[in-house]
Formats: sequence, C-alpha cells, structure tokens
Amino acid sequence: MRRPLLLLVLAGLFCVPAAAQISPPDPLATRLVLTPTARPMPPGHVALGSHAVVLPHASVGLHTRLSVTGGVSALPLVDDHLGYLAAKWVVHTDGDRSVAVGGLVMTDVFGSSRESWLDLTPDEPAAVFYAVTTLGPPTRAVTFGVYTLPIFWQLGALVGFERELGPGLKWVSENHIVDLIDTEFITSQGLRFYGRRLAIDLGVVAVPTEWSDNTAIGPYLSVAYNFGPR
Repeated sequence: MRRPLLLLVLAGLFCVPAAAQISPPDPLATRLVLTPTARPMPPGHVALGSHAVVLPHASVGLHTRLSVTGGVSALPLVDDHLGYLAAKWVVHTDGDRSVAVGGLVMTDVFGSSRESWLDLTPDEPAAVFYAVTTLGPPTRAVTFGVYTLPIFWQLGALVGFERELGPGLKWVSENHIVDLIDTEFITSQGLRFYGRRLAIDLGVVAVPTEWSDNTAIGPYLSVAYNFGPR
C-alpha cells in the first residue's frame, strides 16, 4: 500500500503548476540524485562535487555526445575505498527529448586482497550498464531507465522526476526497483538549490534493510560546481 501511495504523491507534485518566474539554467541538468539523465554534457564543461562530503567526484564533457565521470570514496577510518569510472553516450537528442546509454565500473581502489564492504576485489570489479531516456526540459521532466548489474545477476528500473518550484529551486526525485524479481524499492527525494554554476542537493533517501522488514531512511547532501563556458 505504501508504494502506490508514494507514486501518487510523486505524480501530484509533478503536476503542480510551475511558478511564473525565470530561473538560471540548472548546472546539474545531466544528473538526478545519483543517476544520470539522458541529457548531454556540453564539451569543455567540468563539474566538480561531492556526495555527502565522503564521495568526491568529477565529470567532464569530452564531446557533444560523450561525457565521463569518476570518483573515489573518502570515508575516514575505513580500509576499503570505493572508486568508480563511468561514461555516458547520448544516442539521440532532439530539443527536450534525449536517449543515452552508459556504463560504470567500480572497485576497491587501494587493492585490498580481501573482499570489500561491497564484496568487491581488485580482480573482480563490479559493472553497471544502463539505458535512459529523458522527456522534457530541466524545469519539468521525467526520466525512465533500465540497468543491469551482472555481478549480482540483477535487473533494475528507474523513474525520475524534475520539477522547478521557483527561481533557483527544484524538486528532484529518483526511484529505483533494484531487483525486478524481488522488487526492492529505493527512493530519493530532495530539493536542489542552484545558481548558474553552483548546485546543492538536500534530501532524504529510503532503502530496504536486510536485517528487518523495515526501510532505513537517512538524509543526503550533494554539492557540485560546474566550470566551463556560460
């Protein structure tokens, strides 16, 4: 009952009329919370940021259709540090409609011989492959996606929403069915405060727990600064 109710609430928020005000362009229009949208990153643009302070990352637009992102975890007092490298290729873009495919590889960057907290070793990195489509401008859009995690033998699906609420203020929603068989549901809801280059995301994320039937809910913070031509 909770999941259909949540979807109704999200649909209601998306349909709220937009404020008749002019905002600067969203410098993070190529991303929802963690998952990329299908929009291309302009060549020459560089975005530096960090998720919750402990996951610094950088994204670079290399081509009108190609961008790459990389990052490494910086958790204190933890031996295992997750590093990842991702690439996105925009297959088609036409106005406010885009389609993209991409992949991500992650591993323990310091080469620990034992399994890490994500069951990763340097010899067995994890990979994610995905396809996404984004319909609508950054002020009001829906993103659909599917992805696969071969190492875990899982298929997942994504639906995300973006909705401008006022000048420099945006609601961002990212919702996953991580395992299409066991239907594990992960959702992130937040507000994005942004100017022409700086963007700050504040919100909450809810994930299922392995040790109980309950869902763990916690806050998240993300900061990013976009360099490049205006």
